[in-house]
Amino acid sequence: MTVPDALAGLILGTLASVCWGVADFIARGASRKVGEHLTLLGVLAVGAVGVGGYALPRGLESVDGRAALLITITALITLVGYLALYRAFRVGMLSVASGIASCNAIIPVILALVLLGERPLPWQYAGIVLVLAGVVLLSMRGFGRGLGRQAPQGQALGVAPALTAMTLFGLGLFGMKLCVSAAGPTTVALAVRVIGVAALGAWLLAGGRLAMPPREVRGALIAAGLLDAAAFVFFCEALTRTLLSLVAPISSTIPVVTVALAYFLLHERLRPNQWAGLAMAVTGIALVAAG
Repeated sequence: MTVPDALAGLILGTLASVCWGVADFIARGASRKVGEHLTLLGVLAVGAVGVGGYALPRGLESVDGRAALLITITALITLVGYLALYRAFRVGMLSVASGIASCNAIIPVILALVLLGERPLPWQYAGIVLVLAGVVLLSMRGFGRGLGRQAPQGQALGVAPALTAMTLFGLGLFGMKLCVSAAGPTTVALAVRVIGVAALGAWLLAGGRLAMPPREVRGALIAAGLLDAAAFVFFCEALTRTLLSLVAPISSTIPVVTVALAYFLLHERLRPNQWAGLAMAVTGIALVAAG
């Protein structure tokens, strides 16, 4: 891993975070109109087309039985994680759901250090801690406000699926690292998306719930799907250039994006702890990139 490769990996991880953050912001509105199932199916279907447009011209690597099984398991774990996240979007606050789910980076960081033997530089360890702590602080505004004054029952319902999403996404990110090492980023990115669409579509069809989304949300689903596809490709490519223990926390800074969108578009004022969290996350990113 050369310095330019490592820096490129961190840039790709940052781009993934930005794309995921904007996609979450868009998808949240659609999920409240048509439910999490149709929203996710639309996002994944558009995403599969988008990833295919990137992956197919570059060629796909051959996949053996072990890699195929690993990719399938990772795809299904990720799919259920998405379902949990989109349910949290529908019943809870975006800042709460996105913030809790973004703490998923803790899981792949620990697994990468323990099982893969990754060893970041000393200041990068500090950067990882700052990024994760910053994400938590950025998320605390919505959590406190939602549970305190605005429909506490709804917010409580949103926390449980967000925690589920956090756990499954964390395991999924670690699985993605193993998959990319076995089959390459483009093959994995496309396979995971196609498997996700097929599994969710079959489940909805069997339950008689498969339908075209209403015209009013199609534009949002296309935008969210393309952004999600871009984020997924950025993340997979980043895994080939630097350590998972560095890419995971960088790509988990989604609350930075959602808080910024809420600040500029919804005119929400940031609390002191959120400003502190933003400063910690940015400082942590700088320390990680200093490797």
